[in-house]
Amino acid sequence: MSKHSGSVAGQNSVLWMFEKRGVLRVAAEGDPDEQTLKLIDLGAQDVVAEDEGYTVTVPPEKLEAVKSAIEEARMKVEFAEASLAAKEPLKISDPAERQKLEALIELLEDDEDVDEVVTNAEI
Repeated sequence: MSKHSGSVAGQNSVLWMFEKRGVLRVAAEGDPDEQTLKLIDLGAQDVVAEDEGYTVTVPPEKLEAVKSAIEEARMKVEFAEASLAAKEPLKISDPAERQKLEALIELLEDDEDVDEVVTNAEI
């Protein structure tokens, strides 16, 4: 970690900086406005339109219920998972710092003992 300007903190020591949420990826079908409104009616807290579909966020305890409701409405759910999102994202504007952070994240993701890497940095 020190080779990449990182340090190790205790387990869950920065968990307060993140909030749990359910995240679903839904394929785009038909009119975008209608589909967005339908996703909201089915329980989506937030809907972000992207190139090939929608990223839908929900409270984590409602993830399975909303996923089922979306599938029952005959929309394709590409994935659904519980995730952590930064409460206050941190912008990294210095290219050198961004490069060091990206290298550290890549090393962590390649480690077989690491399940998931979550950061508050906007890269």
